[in-house]
Amino acid sequence: MLLVPGAAAGLRSCQQPVLSAVGRLLPVGNEPQGLGGSCFLDRRYKFYIPRRNWWPWKQKIAHQRQAISRRRKHIWPRYSDPDEQRAGDIRSDPGPSVRFKVHDMNLSLKRLWVYGRLLRKKQLQDAIDWMEALCRPSAKPVRDLLYRARTRMVDHHGYDPARLYIARIWTERGPRVMSIHQQRAGYYFRKKKLQNMMQLVVREMPMNEYFHKVYIMKEVPRSVTLDMRMALRDGRAPRSYEREWTPYITAESRIWHRRGMQFEDQMRRFDYYQTRREWIDKYAGSFHRDEQEARESRGLPPLAPTELY
Repeated sequence: MLLVPGAAAGLRSCQQPVLSAVGRLLPVGNEPQGLGGSCFLDRRYKFYIPRRNWWPWKQKIAHQRQAISRRRKHIWPRYSDPDEQRAGDIRSDPGPSVRFKVHDMNLSLKRLWVYGRLLRKKQLQDAIDWMEALCRPSAKPVRDLLYRARTRMVDHHGYDPARLYIARIWTERGPRVMSIHQQRAGYYFRKKKLQNMMQLVVREMPMNEYFHKVYIMKEVPRSVTLDMRMALRDGRAPRSYEREWTPYITAESRIWHRRGMQFEDQMRRFDYYQTRREWIDKYAGSFHRDEQEARESRGLPPLAPTELY
């Protein structure tokens, strides 16, 4: 959690309150933490236009305002480092990807298109949770495809399950298979069965892109935040993790952390590349903790942070 100190000379004093995992305000210094004493508490609601008379000119205005609000969420480096990958450069390192295909799906193309639109650009575990929450028989083939993709990517290839995202998903029309069924004694009818196809590409997001998406943009997968809150509630994680997980655990804590980073960036005190290096080293060390402990038990030297990713 980034704590915002008192502003420099010439600016009015401003301190950002610290939020706990359950949304309680923690005292900072001797000042009371009220909802009206901070310069960061002016709520900015998303731009909204009623959908009545949804003309093209009104759609254009709404899309422009939405694009502006999305750009404001970014925090970019203020200098260029030749040794570091440029922030937002996805084409140079798209990450490993695997394509999965399923044939003979007895679903219409429209139903498959609706499911594909729901799952596109989602994290793989979040997509599985979405399909399980629907509780519809028609979602079972798509859910089985996602299960197969997760098993193949995690168990066979050893990829990080938190960084698996659905890059592309599309449907294809297949032939209709005709079969003859008996209705009653002496009566038969022809039945046409759909044989459509669905394909998806799952990729492991690189560390640099994942840092910008999770830490800067605060687009944390719901499955990750749910696991964090459940671990704190059940006592499987120490209470010290409550402050460490503040940038991800709740929507309110994510908002406060992003505003603190924006304030630090405006004061020229936020180093993007240094923060990214520290975050990646800590994430890789936590992900490969079992491997490091196994090496230490055998008397082998631990791996360097650069060898973990």
